[in-house]
Amino acid sequence: VDLPLTSGARATVHSHPSGSNRPSDADLHFFAKHGLVNFIASAPFTRGRLACYDTQGRKIQFSIV
Repeated sequence: VDLPLTSGARATVHSHPSGSNRPSDADLHFFAKHGLVNFIASAPFTRGRLACYDTQGRKIQFSIV
């Protein structure tokens, strides 16, 4: 998915139905181009299955309030 050039996006969110919330090679390529932080939710889609990564694919700690 391409984000509009004028979107001003600071974060991206997508899901992995496979159960893994680790970024794929395609995700890492996408992260390098879009957003400052990138969230991946994985099945079974609970809070504990949400991960956040920086533009280089390094995991970032976050909290939901």
